Amino acid sequence: AFLPQVAVVARLCSQDLTLIRKMQGYPANGESVLAEPLVEAERGVKELEDLEDYYFGSDKDAKMSKVFADSVAVVDDVLSDPTYARQQGLKSRALYLKGRASALVPGQERLAEEQLSKAIKLDPQMVDAWNALGEVYWNRSDVAQAQHCFEQALDLCGPNPVSLRNLSMALRAVDGSGPKAQGEDPSKAEIGR
Repeated sequence: AFLPQVAVVARLCSQDLTLIRKMQGYPANGESVLAEPLVEAERGVKELEDLEDYYFGSDKDAKMSKVFADSVAVVDDVLSDPTYARQQGLKSRALYLKGRASALVPGQERLAEEQLSKAIKLDPQMVDAWNALGEVYWNRSDVAQAQHCFEQALDLCGPNPVSLRNLSMALRAVDGSGPKAQGEDPSKAEIGR
Protein backbone atom coordinates (compact mmCIF):
# COMPACT_ATOMS: atom_id res chain seq x y z
CA ALA A 1 0.00 0.00 0.00
CA PHE A 2 2.92 2.32 0.68
CA LEU A 3 4.53 2.03 -2.80
CA PRO A 4 1.45 3.12 -4.80
CA GLN A 5 1.13 6.19 -2.56
CA VAL A 6 4.77 7.08 -3.18
CA ALA A 7 4.21 6.77 -6.93
CA VAL A 8 1.18 9.09 -6.74
CA VAL A 9 3.11 11.67 -4.70
CA ALA A 10 6.09 11.48 -7.09
CA ARG A 11 3.79 11.99 -10.11
CA LEU A 12 2.09 14.99 -8.44
CA CYS A 13 5.46 16.54 -7.55
CA SER A 14 6.64 16.05 -11.12
CA GLN A 15 3.51 17.74 -12.45
CA ASP A 16 3.99 20.64 -10.00
CA LEU A 17 7.60 21.11 -11.08
CA THR A 18 6.57 21.06 -14.73
CA LEU A 19 3.88 23.66 -14.04
CA ILE A 20 6.32 25.86 -12.11
CA ARG A 21 8.90 25.67 -14.90
CA LYS A 22 6.24 26.54 -17.50
CA MET A 23 5.13 29.54 -15.42
CA GLN A 24 8.75 30.73 -15.36
CA GLY A 25 8.96 30.40 -19.13
CA TYR A 26 11.21 27.36 -19.29
CA PRO A 27 10.45 24.45 -21.60
CA ALA A 28 8.75 21.38 -20.21
CA ASN A 29 8.59 17.86 -21.64
CA GLY A 30 10.67 18.65 -24.72
CA GLU A 31 8.83 21.84 -25.67
CA SER A 32 10.69 24.59 -27.47
CA VAL A 33 11.94 27.45 -25.29
CA LEU A 34 10.49 29.91 -27.80
CA ALA A 35 6.87 30.82 -27.39
CA GLU A 36 5.01 31.25 -30.64
CA PRO A 37 5.27 35.07 -30.55
CA LEU A 38 9.06 34.99 -30.29
CA VAL A 39 9.50 32.75 -33.32
CA GLU A 40 8.89 35.79 -35.53
CA ALA A 41 11.46 37.86 -33.62
CA GLU A 42 13.95 34.99 -33.91
CA ARG A 43 13.43 34.98 -37.68
CA GLY A 44 13.93 38.76 -37.74
CA VAL A 45 17.25 38.51 -35.89
CA LYS A 46 18.41 35.79 -38.29
CA GLU A 47 17.39 37.99 -41.23
CA LEU A 48 19.33 40.92 -39.73
CA GLU A 49 22.41 38.71 -39.38
CA ASP A 50 22.08 37.61 -43.00
CA LEU A 51 21.59 41.18 -44.22
CA GLU A 52 24.63 42.29 -42.23
CA ASP A 53 26.83 39.51 -43.58
CA TYR A 54 25.61 38.88 -47.11
CA TYR A 55 23.59 41.79 -48.50
CA PHE A 56 25.40 44.60 -50.26
CA GLY A 57 22.60 46.46 -52.03
CA SER A 58 22.26 50.23 -51.77
CA ASP A 59 19.06 49.77 -49.72
CA LYS A 60 20.79 47.69 -47.02
CA ASP A 61 20.27 50.28 -44.28
CA ALA A 62 16.58 50.68 -45.11
CA LYS A 63 16.02 46.92 -45.15
CA MET A 64 17.85 46.48 -41.85
CA SER A 65 15.90 49.33 -40.23
CA LYS A 66 12.58 47.78 -41.28
CA VAL A 67 13.48 44.28 -40.08
CA PHE A 68 14.84 45.76 -36.84
CA ALA A 69 11.65 47.76 -36.21
CA ASP A 70 9.46 44.73 -36.94
CA SER A 71 11.50 42.46 -34.65
CA VAL A 72 11.54 44.96 -31.80
CA ALA A 73 7.78 45.48 -32.14
CA VAL A 74 7.18 41.73 -31.78
CA VAL A 75 9.43 41.55 -28.71
CA ASP A 76 7.84 44.63 -27.15
CA ASP A 77 4.39 43.07 -27.66
CA VAL A 78 5.52 39.92 -25.87
CA LEU A 79 7.15 41.87 -23.03
CA SER A 80 4.04 43.98 -22.49
CA ASP A 81 1.62 41.04 -22.62
CA PRO A 82 0.51 40.12 -19.06
CA THR A 83 0.15 36.49 -20.17
CA TYR A 84 3.94 36.25 -20.35
CA ALA A 85 4.79 38.55 -17.43
CA ARG A 86 5.80 35.75 -15.04
CA GLN A 87 7.64 33.63 -17.58
CA GLN A 88 11.24 34.45 -16.72
CA GLY A 89 12.76 32.22 -19.41
CA LEU A 90 10.58 33.75 -22.09
CA LYS A 91 11.29 37.27 -20.87
CA SER A 92 15.06 36.70 -20.86
CA ARG A 93 14.89 35.27 -24.40
CA ALA A 94 12.82 38.25 -25.56
CA LEU A 95 15.33 40.69 -24.06
CA TYR A 96 18.16 38.78 -25.72
CA LEU A 97 16.45 38.98 -29.12
CA LYS A 98 15.84 42.71 -28.75
CA GLY A 99 19.45 43.22 -27.68
CA ARG A 100 20.84 41.06 -30.49
CA ALA A 101 18.73 42.88 -33.07
CA SER A 102 19.90 46.22 -31.66
CA ALA A 103 23.53 45.12 -31.82
CA LEU A 104 23.22 44.55 -35.56
CA VAL A 105 21.90 48.04 -36.35
CA PRO A 106 24.32 50.97 -36.29
CA GLY A 107 23.52 53.53 -33.62
CA GLN A 108 21.68 51.08 -31.35
CA GLU A 109 24.67 49.97 -29.25
CA ARG A 110 23.39 51.41 -25.96
CA LEU A 111 20.01 49.73 -26.39
CA ALA A 112 21.80 46.48 -27.22
CA GLU A 113 23.97 46.70 -24.10
CA GLU A 114 20.95 47.49 -21.91
CA GLN A 115 18.75 44.68 -23.23
CA LEU A 116 21.50 42.05 -23.24
CA SER A 117 22.50 42.98 -19.68
CA LYS A 118 18.89 42.57 -18.55
CA ALA A 119 18.67 39.19 -20.28
CA ILE A 120 21.84 38.04 -18.51
CA LYS A 121 20.52 39.20 -15.14
CA LEU A 122 17.40 37.08 -15.65
CA ASP A 123 19.32 34.09 -16.99
CA PRO A 124 23.08 34.14 -16.27
CA GLN A 125 23.51 30.89 -18.20
CA MET A 126 22.28 32.30 -21.53
CA VAL A 127 25.42 31.84 -23.59
CA ASP A 128 24.02 33.68 -26.63
CA ALA A 129 23.44 36.81 -24.55
CA TRP A 130 26.97 36.72 -23.08
CA ASN A 131 28.47 36.36 -26.55
CA ALA A 132 26.29 39.10 -28.04
CA LEU A 133 27.15 41.48 -25.18
CA GLY A 134 30.82 40.70 -25.69
CA GLU A 135 30.43 41.56 -29.38
CA VAL A 136 28.82 44.89 -28.47
CA TYR A 137 31.80 45.75 -26.26
CA TRP A 138 34.24 44.53 -28.92
CA ASN A 139 32.61 46.78 -31.53
CA ARG A 140 32.91 49.70 -29.11
CA SER A 141 36.63 48.86 -28.72
CA ASP A 142 36.22 47.92 -25.06
CA VAL A 143 38.30 44.78 -25.28
CA ALA A 144 38.54 44.27 -21.50
CA GLN A 145 34.74 44.18 -21.13
CA ALA A 146 34.44 41.93 -24.19
CA GLN A 147 37.01 39.57 -22.70
CA HIS A 148 35.07 39.51 -19.42
CA CYS A 149 31.83 38.59 -21.24
CA PHE A 150 33.45 35.74 -23.17
CA GLU A 151 35.09 34.44 -19.99
CA GLN A 152 31.74 34.59 -18.16
CA ALA A 153 30.10 32.69 -21.02
CA LEU A 154 32.68 29.94 -20.65
CA ASP A 155 32.59 29.91 -16.84
CA LEU A 156 28.81 29.88 -16.49
CA CYS A 157 27.76 28.01 -19.61
CA GLY A 158 30.66 25.68 -20.33
CA PRO A 159 32.92 25.42 -23.35
CA ASN A 160 31.42 26.49 -26.65
CA PRO A 161 33.10 27.36 -29.95
CA VAL A 162 31.78 30.92 -30.25
CA SER A 163 32.95 32.02 -26.80
CA LEU A 164 36.30 30.28 -27.24
CA ARG A 165 36.92 31.91 -30.63
CA ASN A 166 35.86 35.35 -29.41
CA LEU A 167 37.91 35.07 -26.23
CA SER A 168 40.93 34.07 -28.30
CA MET A 169 40.57 37.22 -30.40
CA ALA A 170 40.11 39.40 -27.31
CA LEU A 171 43.19 37.92 -25.65
CA ARG A 172 45.25 38.46 -28.80
CA ALA A 173 44.05 42.06 -28.89
CA VAL A 174 45.14 42.56 -25.29
CA ASP A 175 48.57 40.98 -25.75
CA GLY A 176 49.34 42.89 -28.93
CA SER A 177 48.96 40.25 -31.62
CA GLY A 178 45.31 40.70 -32.56
CA PRO A 179 43.58 42.98 -35.08
CA LYS A 180 43.02 45.77 -32.57
CA ALA A 181 46.68 45.89 -31.56
CA GLN A 182 47.78 45.96 -35.19
CA GLY A 183 45.78 49.11 -35.92
CA GLU A 184 42.93 47.33 -37.68
CA ASP A 185 39.34 48.21 -37.03
CA PRO A 186 38.20 45.59 -34.48
CA SER A 187 34.61 45.79 -35.70
CA LYS A 188 35.79 44.41 -39.06
CA ALA A 189 37.36 41.40 -37.38
CA GLU A 190 35.34 38.23 -37.61
CA ILE A 191 34.13 38.08 -34.03
CA GLY A 192 30.72 36.76 -33.28
CA ARG A 193 28.41 34.01 -34.38
